[in-house]
Amino acid sequence: MTKNEKIFDLLYENGLAWEANKVPLYATLNEGTSKDNVIVKTDNFGVFRSDNNKLLGTCKDRYQIFQNTELAETIVEAAGSLNLEVKSGGALQGGKKTFLQVKLEDEIVGNSGIKRNLTALNSHDGSCAIGFGTTNTVVVCTNTFHQAMKGLTKIRHTASYSSRVKDAIESIKMALTGENLLIDNFKRMSDTKIKDDKFVIDLVSKILSVNSNEKASTRKANQVQTMARDIHKDIGIHGNNLWGLFNGITRYTNHSATSKDKSLDSIMVGQGAKMNEEAFNQIMFEVEKRLHTSVLV
Repeated sequence: MTKNEKIFDLLYENGLAWEANKVPLYATLNEGTSKDNVIVKTDNFGVFRSDNNKLLGTCKDRYQIFQNTELAETIVEAAGSLNLEVKSGGALQGGKKTFLQVKLEDEIVGNSGIKRNLTALNSHDGSCAIGFGTTNTVVVCTNTFHQAMKGLTKIRHTASYSSRVKDAIESIKMALTGENLLIDNFKRMSDTKIKDDKFVIDLVSKILSVNSNEKASTRKANQVQTMARDIHKDIGIHGNNLWGLFNGITRYTNHSATSKDKSLDSIMVGQGAKMNEEAFNQIMFEVEKRLHTSVLV
């Protein structure tokens, strides 16, 4: 199969075989009566999907659209040079953001396999340049955790093809290092037991923005109960450790807090992503604190 055939199949199989079109926006000015209305061209442009005319965002004339085809060409070329393959992708928020994923070898943490991907994320709403992250799914409970690699150089829409590929290669290399570190951190979570309920209660309260000194609303109380149930379920799967706790929270964001058709949006770029990231940071802080204490002792 040729490179162009691979790109063609990748776009069609993942619902990305469309373009983002920049169209001038007009405004109707009322001069007193409906007969006196004046239509004027504004300085703004709308970005529309070519297949369904959905509005993806607005921009100025200088904004340069980076098409799904260009994203595919760049990532396929960069991944191929590192003997990696682009396997999947999709659209988020109706196409405002699109992504492609480079498949990595599976890993084992605790008693479950992990499906690993590097994710290249682009936007059609002007919110971001092309960035990279990791997207891991725990097989036994299908919980997905996406983490953006914030320290990597963003790939500019206006860069030349050769520059984009070069930057993408370096970003993938750095993302691989970050992904390996992430797996190591997951394993450290798995090796760290939950000492008491207070840490769990405090973590749940922080993630759900619950004040323990005030009576929670019915909605908040239901969220706390649901997350507690999910944590209990995953601790039963992974053991009484911080890896089980983390998976309980990602179970909540993946399966309990959002509807299935919007879950990926939430997990990668929405509220679920923020909650997962908060949980990860707090749990890793606890892991590091335990390690530091043990070294001092």
